[in-house]
Amino acid sequence: MQQAGKQALTIGRTGTNDIVIANPEVSRTHARITFITDHVLLLEDMDSAFGTMVNGQRIARKIIDLNDAVVLANKEPLDLRLVLARRLAHTTPPPPPQATPPPPPPTKLDPLDFKAEFKKLERMQQVYSEAREAIQINSPRHQSWLRATFALAPLLGIVTFGAGTVAALTLGVFGAAIGQIVASQAINPTEKLLALDKEFKQNYTCPNPACNRFLGNTPYTDLVFQKQCPRCKAKWAG
Repeated sequence: MQQAGKQALTIGRTGTNDIVIANPEVSRTHARITFITDHVLLLEDMDSAFGTMVNGQRIARKIIDLNDAVVLANKEPLDLRLVLARRLAHTTPPPPPQATPPPPPPTKLDPLDFKAEFKKLERMQQVYSEAREAIQINSPRHQSWLRATFALAPLLGIVTFGAGTVAALTLGVFGAAIGQIVASQAINPTEKLLALDKEFKQNYTCPNPACNRFLGNTPYTDLVFQKQCPRCKAKWAG
């Protein structure tokens, strides 16, 4: 679920920008970042004099995530976490806490047993595949149907995993983010596919928080066959 706040932030030398960088080689309005999801951003160079680099390559417009290295005017690194923090500064106050907080998750008898959390990956891969198909077909009717399907992701997570579980929350957030990508008017179909891949990479990971490695495009059924994570030995199935 995308957090409240400004969707687009400008970056430049003058005080009219959301993020001001006092470097004479940074243009007055140097770049703009649009948040597609909480993890995926569209970076645009605003015809700056000295350019914008992403991972060592000059760009005019590019889908990025918080792990990419962005440099303005050849030598001014841009801290994407700062950009995220500045965006969140525009959020509305959070709602008051619930009178009765949800109970903490039960303590695991086996700290490496992640079989319950692992099951969410099956639905994630299905959502990812359906979204890719919808973007490639580029049919408004198909995409409208798919957005409605993603809106039901939180309910599906609750039905599948139970209310208040981490797996249900994660699946709901992922479905909402994919819906935002499909519905975005800021990016074209090719960029949507790139954004989708980046969002999938953030979520299709080993469910052990101490590991959290991206599982690539390995089908869920193959991961079930592996039964455990080869890196951290978290138990996925069996």
